[in-house]
Amino acid sequence: MKIKLLLLIFYCFFASLDQLLAQLTLWEREMGITEYGILTTEERVLVYKINRKAGTVEFYVQDENLQTIAFKEEKLSPNVHNVTYEADDRYAYIMISWGIETGYEKLLLKIDFNTGGISSYPISSNMVFPLAIRPIEDGIVMMGSIKEGDFLEIFNYQNNTLHSITDFFDKDTRIWDMQVLNNQLDVLVYSSGKSRFQQLQILSYDKDANRTLRLPVKLPADKKKYIRKAQLLYGPYEEYKIVGTYSFKPGEWFSGYFQIEINEFLDQNFSAYAFKDFDGFYDYKKNRKVIGGKNFNREMRLIEATTDGKYITLASQPIKTNRKFVHFLSIDAEGKKVFDKSIKLFYNQTIYSGSYQMANQEAKVFFLFRGNDNKRNLPGEKVFLIENGKLSSINQVQNMVSKNSKIHQLADPKYQHWYDNKFLIFGVVPPQIMGGEEPYFVIQKIEV
Repeated sequence: MKIKLLLLIFYCFFASLDQLLAQLTLWEREMGITEYGILTTEERVLVYKINRKAGTVEFYVQDENLQTIAFKEEKLSPNVHNVTYEADDRYAYIMISWGIETGYEKLLLKIDFNTGGISSYPISSNMVFPLAIRPIEDGIVMMGSIKEGDFLEIFNYQNNTLHSITDFFDKDTRIWDMQVLNNQLDVLVYSSGKSRFQQLQILSYDKDANRTLRLPVKLPADKKKYIRKAQLLYGPYEEYKIVGTYSFKPGEWFSGYFQIEINEFLDQNFSAYAFKDFDGFYDYKKNRKVIGGKNFNREMRLIEATTDGKYITLASQPIKTNRKFVHFLSIDAEGKKVFDKSIKLFYNQTIYSGSYQMANQEAKVFFLFRGNDNKRNLPGEKVFLIENGKLSSINQVQNMVSKNSKIHQLADPKYQHWYDNKFLIFGVVPPQIMGGEEPYFVIQKIEV
């Protein structure tokens, strides 16, 4: 009980859940007052505009041709402080808060992608603001983090109840991922300690926060594979797939990738994909002959893992060197390696900040990246298509956009994978360029 009171009183210091942050909608501010952005599901786009100072929200629902099929406007309380987003196949979820310090008031907006209908639910949680949210049956899952540990709350908007989950609340234990499937919340929890101690486990809960499963994950007993990062995915038969990177020692970054498959009978199978077995790791080099090597592979870091239900693609990048590339590993539903390949990129900062979008369709990998300009690199963004381990094409995004499009007026365009081979480009054109008093939101799709 004391722990729960601490969770409600202390200011939340949000940990960096990279795989969750990667799923949040990109947005852009104008003068710190108005936010624009999008939320998507297959063949539907929700465009939002939030005036933080006035507390107003506008929504445009658009179809697969980006034609507006519904428009709504809501009046909220002024001085909006925080906003976060999530979407599922049918609804978009936007959580908004007001207030300062520990006294935040929160409101959940649920918008129908098909009709534009809006439902709103006040939330009585004292959590400052969730690091991430996930929709669940009749409710929303909220994740919080303080220095003492991570915790969850599930708000049921049908009966207006709030449940806290503190089963894993410990300073040496963190939530690495959480997913909802068939209205069951699955949480991937990682613990570490002295003498190379590490533990992964899956904890499952229903919509009322009742724990339905505690599953310790079996890691290799030889202790030569130290888990660095992991994500939770699902296979074609809804089996668990835990994927990530490992190293031989805790102080090293990367010795290979791994997959742990857990079937319906909870049998577990660990598969390793060792660095020494990669055929395409040095594809980014003109001369693939490696001289010296010097532990370069130990500076790689997992930046994303994605699946289409059959194939899984993992991507990692170097973090401490001036070599600039991304390494991809593709594995099939049986856990067999399909290919691995590195692509040379140009950038000033790490792509870890989210200036990319990745998706896969079976043995095809789509990768959109924004690099810096130089003599050897055409300006702007490119979409890379890798088919069965071969770089099939590199499409210059600016050549895929019509010449009269207002997209060309964007100084800082945003990108998001939509569905299949479709990407969205969007952003805000400043009023001085448009010759008016209001900024102008533009959006366009491209197909690879």
